[in-house]
Amino acid sequence: MNGQRRREKGVAGAALGGLAVVALWLVAPASALLTAESVRTTRAYETTPAAAGEYVAWAQAPYAERGRYVVFVKQGTAPRVRVNPVGVAFVGGFDLPSHRLVYQQIYRGQSNLKFFDLNTRNITNPPIGVNTGQWECCASLSGNRLLFNRESLSTPTRRVMLRELTGGETQLAAVRRDKYFVSADQLNGDFAVWTKCTERCNVFRRDLATMITRVMPKPETKPAKDQFGSSVASDGTVYFVRSGPGCGTGVRIVRFGTGDGPYGRVVARLRAGRDVLSTYLAEKPGGSVEVFYDRIICRTKQTDIFKITDPAP
Repeated sequence: MNGQRRREKGVAGAALGGLAVVALWLVAPASALLTAESVRTTRAYETTPAAAGEYVAWAQAPYAERGRYVVFVKQGTAPRVRVNPVGVAFVGGFDLPSHRLVYQQIYRGQSNLKFFDLNTRNITNPPIGVNTGQWECCASLSGNRLLFNRESLSTPTRRVMLRELTGGETQLAAVRRDKYFVSADQLNGDFAVWTKCTERCNVFRRDLATMITRVMPKPETKPAKDQFGSSVASDGTVYFVRSGPGCGTGVRIVRFGTGDGPYGRVVARLRAGRDVLSTYLAEKPGGSVEVFYDRIICRTKQTDIFKITDPAP
């Protein structure tokens, strides 16, 4: 989720699902429940959304060939453009100042990261040392920094890595992949967020200016909640999914920022049997944000892409 993380059940207590409209209702600002808007809802499987400015990107597989994912990018009302020329691919994220989209390409048994130039449509590799003989995926790009996953194929280790494109790497998190799960989620300015699942799933935020890492708090309930699929604004406000055990149980999208209370504020609810694999935040002029997510119907195993717009996060 990027394909590898978002196809794993452990990160969300979720399984891939499918098509239908999310019933979310707009209420008074104090409750802050937001209305879901359809972005990509077709018969195909659509997942790993990202957006910035007028651009939106997603991975899509035909209904009859679920595993054959291709990345598309679309600017405004222009026709969509295929990004990966070969292999299976999943979206990472945008960096508009450099006119780039980072994505994961799986080809001949190897997973690497690629840069797609939004202006020239040229494809380039990240700096030497990012792609290795291991499995790189799940990337997010912001300025001179790259956040991504690296999974060892010879030892049971998954890592979340932060790379300065003109410098070195820092490991932010690691787990044994035969028991647990960790996924790079989004990088935005001085903030990086990721999901780590051991006994339960939790969301972490690293302030790269102060190097302080914080776990997003959760209410103490029985059974315990999972938190996963995070995205982050440039001021450090985090959006993530909170759910009960199993797919489609009590699924909420939560905002954690200034004034949102000790456990964050629920901004959207999904009906039973619907779940979310990932979120991706795009900041808009005037201070509003759009939170894109791949919504799942647990029973039908198909995904579609929706978004909510938070006018005053």
